[in-house]
Amino acid sequence: AVVESGGSPEEASEAAVSAVREAGGSVMVEAHAAAEHTKLSEDERSRAVAIFRMLDSDGSGVVEPRELSVVVSPKEQDQMMAVLDTDGNNEVSVDEWLVYISLKKHEKGSGKFEKFLGFLEKRVARAMADEAGRAAIASGGSAEEVGAVAGKAAAKAGANTEERAQAAGEAAGAAVIASGGSKEEASRAAAKAAASEGGSHKAVAAAAGAAVVNAGGSVTEASSAAVDAATSAGASEKEAWEAAAKAAGAAVVSGGGSASEAAHAAAGAALSAGASKDSAAGMAAVVAGDAVVESGGSPEEASEAAVSAVREAGGSVMVEAHAAAEHTK
Repeated sequence: AVVESGGSPEEASEAAVSAVREAGGSVMVEAHAAAEHTKLSEDERSRAVAIFRMLDSDGSGVVEPRELSVVVSPKEQDQMMAVLDTDGNNEVSVDEWLVYISLKKHEKGSGKFEKFLGFLEKRVARAMADEAGRAAIASGGSAEEVGAVAGKAAAKAGANTEERAQAAGEAAGAAVIASGGSKEEASRAAAKAAASEGGSHKAVAAAAGAAVVNAGGSVTEASSAAVDAATSAGASEKEAWEAAAKAAGAAVVSGGGSASEAAHAAAGAALSAGASKDSAAGMAAVVAGDAVVESGGSPEEASEAAVSAVREAGGSVMVEAHAAAEHTK
């Protein structure tokens, strides 16, 4: 009715979804109603299919609930399957996957949907790198070999140089720990592997800090390792305390901490590494905003988290304004 009266596809989609809700239809019917009037571009469709194929780890042509764990939590798996599995066979076909992707475009709008696709691509690429690294460790590969395998897998999945370098570094660090090495040895191996993959001082520091956390190290140990790795890679003093802040934040997030907790740790690490209060507050904002985005949050949610982080860290109004602008396009 909306289309025949000259309405847009977006208006038609909104009307269709509202009709399903008013009629008491299921989430599955709602998804199909949204997808019917929400068209994916050729590029979006191609990327969505590529993500599906990477999720299909056993090459069966369908995605099972366990394979969705790469991109969502166990709770979210159940919710996703309620939308995806239209025929009730506990598997997801590529057509069902595209319906889900169309629904997300309807929900998020074009701008946020682009970020959502990027989020999925990054998650899947990292998962493939981790899986390849574990397989290489199991087969007795050295830290260098494990790192190279993980980096290659990440690249094949579409990861950029920095993402590939960090994945390689973390895999190399894991190989050291698996062979009985210390946290310090794992950190050094991670930094070396990340650098070998062409990573910048940021990727090198991130890999070193993550390796320490993965070995059971503390937030403080992770940030210290990141500073050492960044400095060895030629980072300036400012770049070193930025690395400390990001490593501390990443350590908190990897342990299940919130964006706010990560921001608090980041500010403390930056201050300890020599940053001013405003600079530390700025890094707290970056860490908080990134944590929200990487967990699938919206730009608005990231902006709110970043501003809150600045306030909690005692940053100035100027830093607060920059934090808000970073995620408000």
